[in-house]
Amino acid sequence: MYTSGSTGHPKGVVMTHRGAISTLMSWHFGLRVLDVMGLGPVPYVDKNNQPYQPCQLVSVPFFHVSGTHGGLLLALWSGTKLVIMKKWDPPEAVRLIELEKVSRFGGVPTMAAEILGEAKKVGAKLESIRLIDTGGAARPADQAREMAESIPNVLTGTSYGMTETNALGIAIRGKEYLENPEVTGRLSAPLAEMRIVDEFDNDVDLDITYLFQYEDLPSVFKRYIVSRASVRAATQLVNNPQLVQLLQQQEAMTRAACMEYECEQGDHSYFGLTHNQTYKAYQPYRALQR
Repeated sequence: MYTSGSTGHPKGVVMTHRGAISTLMSWHFGLRVLDVMGLGPVPYVDKNNQPYQPCQLVSVPFFHVSGTHGGLLLALWSGTKLVIMKKWDPPEAVRLIELEKVSRFGGVPTMAAEILGEAKKVGAKLESIRLIDTGGAARPADQAREMAESIPNVLTGTSYGMTETNALGIAIRGKEYLENPEVTGRLSAPLAEMRIVDEFDNDVDLDITYLFQYEDLPSVFKRYIVSRASVRAATQLVNNPQLVQLLQQQEAMTRAACMEYECEQGDHSYFGLTHNQTYKAYQPYRALQR
């Protein structure tokens, strides 16, 4: 499949059946996790409590992973009906959603905004819609909130993937997305891994203090952050092997303290919130290692 992506240079990407299937299974895994947590879409039943077949409106080409993987292949796997548009037209899209009881739509944020605007214009309630996902560009924070308020059963989200990864990447949807509309999402579980490297393919560590509010972290994590930063400084700035070895021992001890805190005490999640404010506790020592 040919793509230019973010580089701007056209290139051919060789895909495999295994890669495509892994993406589909990962997407279904994510939706299943939401269902188990009680955060998934509401059942596919109409206002008369009659079930209807899941249906997706596809307005992107099949020579793009959004069309092949997120449209055709996902529909084949899940038994979803496809409604295919020849070209994008907001009034026609809203008409088809109402006529065919479309339950899912994916596109760029502009397309989602046009659907919402056209539906308000003609008085369409879009009651069959369960999932609206956007990607390919940053989404205005107020768009997701407006969509959730206007469409009764929608579970909206955003995602980013690449042709090279068979469209798999990072995503976020539902309540978590509405509470954090400026973020791009989490790495799609359970198969994907991610590295951050420089131009020489060397791993680059992220300073965790730039990602989270330092004062919100429990003290045990603060000590670990300081310890790890000290090792980095000794390695990259001071270049003192003996100091590095000494600080690495200290880092190992504070990491063990993190592990003990999380596994035995568990009063806070990694974000510094109590359990009744967020999901079940993360494993911060693994997150910090990443």
